[in-house]
Amino acid sequence: MNNSKYSKWNLSIIALGGLIGISIYQIFNFDLSVFLGGIFGAVLLALVNVILVLTKSDESAEISQKVFQNVRNYYYYVYLVFTAVALIALVVMMSLDIEVVPVSTLFLVFIVYFVLSGIGAFMVAKKKM
Repeated sequence: MNNSKYSKWNLSIIALGGLIGISIYQIFNFDLSVFLGGIFGAVLLALVNVILVLTKSDESAEISQKVFQNVRNYYYYVYLVFTAVALIALVVMMSLDIEVVPVSTLFLVFIVYFVLSGIGAFMVAKKKM
């Protein structure tokens, strides 16, 4: 919703900043895989941004204000439900004397949360009013 001169190039600017940060890191601790991954990510972000800018022909908003508000409200409530379920699960695990939870299980829970909330947000955004 920003109408500045460079607002449509945000992804490319972020990619450039990430590439600068990775380059600074490489000065102190060189790792070829990190460097190549950073270059690939920056090029991918810049390429997506160029495609988005070149294919957009008009100055209309990409999403309406109502859709934006609906998706924001959806993420707000999904976050509250996820936090409540996580706290209830923590209380149950503490009452069952479970002291060790593998990190892979935690990663799996967060990945499932991100995937389900993303699918739900897509459905909310595409819902016909």
